[in-house]
This record gives sequence, structure tokens and C-alpha cells, in this order.
Amino acid sequence: MKPWTSGPRELLEHAIDHFKKGSAFDHRIAFISIDNAVELMIKTYLGLPKRIRNTDGPARRKLSDASNSFPELLDLLDEFGAEKIEGINLGDIEWYHRIRNTLYHDGNGVTVDNEKVDSYLQISVILFNSLFNEDFSAEVPLEPASIVGEIVIRSSQLEHNLNILYKEHFPENRDRKVPIIKAVQNLSEKGVLSESMAKQIKEAYSTRNEAVHSAGQVNAQTVKQAAEKLAELTSELVKKVAMLLAV
Repeated sequence: MKPWTSGPRELLEHAIDHFKKGSAFDHRIAFISIDNAVELMIKTYLGLPKRIRNTDGPARRKLSDASNSFPELLDLLDEFGAEKIEGINLGDIEWYHRIRNTLYHDGNGVTVDNEKVDSYLQISVILFNSLFNEDFSAEVPLEPASIVGEIVIRSSQLEHNLNILYKEHFPENRDRKVPIIKAVQNLSEKGVLSESMAKQIKEAYSTRNEAVHSAGQVNAQTVKQAAEKLAELTSELVKKVAMLLAV
């Protein structure tokens, strides 16, 4: 374990402990702790010495100024860590941060459902692993506790393989993060993905985004089917990646 990861790790472990207890109070505490962990891991990563991060980072003054604004902090991560947010939509994180603010400032009577806590937890673990090159759940595997958490994981796995394909076929964009739907469209136009596969990915991602940003209950069956479809599509992409890299 790298010493600079101990703070975010402890916050995530604290969140998991409360999440497992299952009460409305524990869900609120878990959600707030997840958000605190996400903010801390972003600040930690951006503040690491270049020798550790292996890339340029923001000037200290710029990071200090952004530390007082969560959206500006996300902008910095997008600017200086684009390659580290593969499979992560920063819009999701900003959306959940707003929910966290509501819980923190208007906590009386405000609840957060199981799916939101679980999906934010899965996103935060993916971010932790990517930023610090560590497996957060190496000792105790973290299984999704809801179908929304499941589809977050499935979409991240698909995007990882899709990005490999995209960078191989569009090397001029290797250093730029391309939105998932644009990548799908470009790969389809180039004939790498069939029109049918591209359509299925777009439809499954639409369901994924609706579930993650839902203000109420989600249709569990619809989300489950989309998660299964993403897993199926990922298997197809893995085969394409293997064939491409074997050439």
C-alpha cells in the first residue's frame, strides 16, 4: 500500500462499514464518506510529485485555488489526468457530489437509496484503482450490492476495451479522452464495429446513464438486461482487441 493512498482508503472503508449496516442514517454517512474519499483522492493524485505520477501536474497555486471548488477540481483532473479516468464519467461524480451537498447541509429527513450509494461506491473504487494503480478490493473483493452498481462496473469494463480499440485505430487521438458515444460512432463508421453492435452499446449506455442519474426508483429488470448486454458486448470487444494486438 502506497502511503499517500491511506487517507482515501480509510474513508472508503469507513463508507463500506456504514453501507453494510443498511439504515437510512448509515446510507447518508456512507455517501458523504464516499464523496469525501473521491475529493481527497483527486487532490492527492494531482498533488503528487512528478516522479511518482510520471506526468506533469498543475502548479501548486492552481491546485490550491481549485481545491475550494469541486467542479474546478474535476476540470483539473480532466486536464492533468485524462488517461486516468478511463471508464469514469466526471459528470457522474459531479452529480453525486451535489447529492452529497444536499445530504450534508439538509440532512434532516433527506435519504439516499441503496442504488445511489452502491453506484457511487463502485465509481469511487474504479477511480481509486486507476489513480493509484492499486487494487482497493484485493484482500476483500467488493461485490456490487445493486443492479445499478453492477451496470457501473460493466460499463467501465466495456469502455476499457473500447478505448484500446479506438487508440489502435485512431492513433492521432491516443493522448485525448474521447467521449464513449463518439468513440463508438467513429469505430462504427470505420467498420470496426457493426452498426448493430454500435446501436446496442448506445442503448445500453443510455440505460446506464438513466439509472445512475435517476432521481427515483429505477426499473431493475431494464437495468439488469442492459448490464447483461454490456457484459456480452465486452466479451465481443475483448476478442476484437485480442485479434488486433496479435497482428
